[in-house]
Amino acid sequence: MRITTTLDATSDACEVTIAGDVPEIAVPDMGTLVRASLRNAAGDLVTMGDYALAETEIELAPKRLRIRCTAVDYTAPLKDPRTAAWDDTTLGEIVTGIAARYDGYMGAVDPALARHVIDHVDQTDESDLHFLTRLARVYDATAQIVAVRVGAGGHLIAVAPSAASASIRSGSDIPTVTITPTDLVLYGSVKRTARTDYGSVRASYQDIDAGVTVGVDVGEGEPKYRLRSSYATHAEAQAAAEAAHNRLRRETATLRLEKPGNPVLVAGNRVELQGWGEQIDTVFQITRGTHMVGSQGYTTAIEGDSVPLA
Repeated sequence: MRITTTLDATSDACEVTIAGDVPEIAVPDMGTLVRASLRNAAGDLVTMGDYALAETEIELAPKRLRIRCTAVDYTAPLKDPRTAAWDDTTLGEIVTGIAARYDGYMGAVDPALARHVIDHVDQTDESDLHFLTRLARVYDATAQIVAVRVGAGGHLIAVAPSAASASIRSGSDIPTVTITPTDLVLYGSVKRTARTDYGSVRASYQDIDAGVTVGVDVGEGEPKYRLRSSYATHAEAQAAAEAAHNRLRRETATLRLEKPGNPVLVAGNRVELQGWGEQIDTVFQITRGTHMVGSQGYTTAIEGDSVPLA
């Protein structure tokens, strides 16, 4: 079995291979709901997610059945294009307003994000899902659709900071797994690059009264990263610059690591390297987690980006 988790929850996948006499294996129908679970070190079952059967493959020699499942898509009702204008509002009011359009959906926004004032934003022939994703990115946040009660029609439209997206899925604090040189690591590397090592970010907005373009800087020093888009207000430019600055800082180091299986190592959760050395000891947010169960046992491979210091 292979389970893949990503920051974009709709890209999560599960693949199961069953060996044996294929004619005697009951092949499930397409769309069948599959709930995948793995055991942690204590032997407890941990639910990894709900998946819909999307593909089956029967191998004749050797005889095996392989089923491939994708994350259950709770976003379908939000994919129809619509046009709307939002004025004198906040991010929180926009999310709860959109959620109110759909039966069984609720809005939930991180309190710090919910307070962001939005003077005006247009939604032009754009689905609610795309609009929320675009709007969340301006504030370095993630928009996800999460099932509150699987099969009961209860869903949450949740917006949280990108560095805290795991709390959307779990509804609790972000788990952090500490890894030291005494832990068993099958493979690991930390890569640093100067490509995104910007000291500051500049966003611009149009001052209509003065008839000039005004720059808003976040961070200090050079090199300075300049956003191409022009924003309507100082507040929007400030938010965009802060979000870009956080993203660029998060991408200055990347982690690749494989170790014995741990179901906590999923996209959005964190890994802290301790005791490896000054250039290595860092906190990373997992961007991709792959869990593999086979003849060699259960292993987990992760990829992650460094989390900027507060």
